[in-house]
Amino acid sequence: MQNRWLPDGLLKRYKSAFIPSHYTPFAIQRAGAQQRRSWFTENRKGVFLTDGLIEAHLEEKLWIGPVPITSTRSVVVDLDRRGNAHSLDKRTEQVRAAFPEVEPLFFSTPGGGRHLHLMLEGPSWSDRAAAFAKDRLTDAGVELAPGLFEVFPNGKKAIRAPLGRDCYLLDSYTLDPIDGDRAVHLHTLNDILENERYDLLEIPADYGATETPEGHQKATRRRVQPSSSEFMLEVDRLERDGLWRPAQRHEALCKLSWYFHVIEGKSGDQVVGELWAWIRDKNNGFSQDFRERQDWVRRNIEGLVKAWDPGKVGNTPYKAPESPREAAAGLEGVVEGFVDSLPLDWRERAFLTELLRYAHRRGEVSLDGFEIEVEIPARTLKTWDRQYGPILRSLLFQGCVELARNYTTLGRCTTYRVPCLD
Repeated sequence: MQNRWLPDGLLKRYKSAFIPSHYTPFAIQRAGAQQRRSWFTENRKGVFLTDGLIEAHLEEKLWIGPVPITSTRSVVVDLDRRGNAHSLDKRTEQVRAAFPEVEPLFFSTPGGGRHLHLMLEGPSWSDRAAAFAKDRLTDAGVELAPGLFEVFPNGKKAIRAPLGRDCYLLDSYTLDPIDGDRAVHLHTLNDILENERYDLLEIPADYGATETPEGHQKATRRRVQPSSSEFMLEVDRLERDGLWRPAQRHEALCKLSWYFHVIEGKSGDQVVGELWAWIRDKNNGFSQDFRERQDWVRRNIEGLVKAWDPGKVGNTPYKAPESPREAAAGLEGVVEGFVDSLPLDWRERAFLTELLRYAHRRGEVSLDGFEIEVEIPARTLKTWDRQYGPILRSLLFQGCVELARNYTTLGRCTTYRVPCLD
C-alpha cells in the first residue's frame, strides 16, 4: 500500500527514474554510519531493494544507494564539497558546459556536495552511458577524479539516491534548495517526474562504448543498434535476475530463445538446454506453471524451440495472413485475451483494444519480433475516446504502451510501441 506520507504516485515514478534494479547488490547507510562515511552493501541472493526501504529513504530514516551494474536511465556526475562554495559552483558550470543541450536535475548531498542527474532518453547499458558522459566531460577539458568529478554508473560502486535525509532538490538557477519544507521537495519532484519536466540526454546510436558487464570480460568496442538495445537490456536482466513478475514465463522464454538462436548461434538442442536450466534456476517462484507442472513446461520449451523459424528474423513490416477474415478473428481473440489480463478500468480496456488493433494492422514489427511500432495521429486517438489524454497517460504510466524515439518531434504523428500479439 502506498505510504500516505508520500505524494500519490511518487514511489512508482521515483523507482522508474532512479532505481535501476531491485536486486542485489545495493547499499544502505544509516545515520550513525553516515558520520563515518560507511555503507553496508547487500549482496545476498533473495534480498531485494523493497518499496519499504525506498519509502524509508524518502522519509529520511536511512539512505539507499542503488548499484546500476547493468543498465541505467540516468548518468550522475558526483561533485563533492571541496574547498569553498565558489569551487563547487565552478565545477557545476563545467559540467553544464559539457552538456549544453540538456539541463541536469540538481540534488544536494549530506556532505554539501551535489549530484547532477542527466536523464537519458531511454534505458542504456551502464558502461555505455558512463563512457559517453566521461568522453563528453574529457572533451570539455574536465579532469575526472573521485570527489571532484566522478561519473556514475561506476562499476559496482553505489550512488546515493536523491532526496534522502539532508538531501534536497536544488533550484537550477540559484542552486539553492527550492524550499525549506521537505514536503515541497517531494511534491515538486513528483510533478517533475509525472509531467516529464526535465531534459533527456540522447546517446548517439553509433556511439561505440567500452562494455564490461559486471567486469567478467575484457573491454571491447561495439556498435549498439537502437532497434534492439532495449530488447537486449531485458534479455540481460532476464539472464541475470530471472522472472520478476507473474505471467511472464512464455514471453521471457520466447525472448531468450531468440537471443540464444540469433545472437549466440546455438543449435536447437542447446537452446532447449539453456532455457530449461534458466527456468529451473530463475523462475523465482513467479511461474505457476513451473510450480505445478514442470513436465509440461519442459515440453512447452521443446515445442517452442522446434517451432523456431529463422525466416522470421528481421525488421519487416507486419503483413496479414492470406485469409484476412480468419486473421482478423484470431487477432481479435488474442487482443481481447491480452487486454482482459490487465488490471485496467473499462475505458482503458476499450482504448487499449483499439490501439492494439490499429497497431497490428498498420505498424512495423521490431527486429526481435516482440514489439510493434506504429504512428498514430491525434485525430485517430480522439475517435476512440474524445477525452483520450488522461487514458493514454495512464496506459503509458502502467507500461501497457510506450513512446518511441520520435515522440518529441513536432509536426509528425506520435510513434507508439506495443507488444506484438501475433
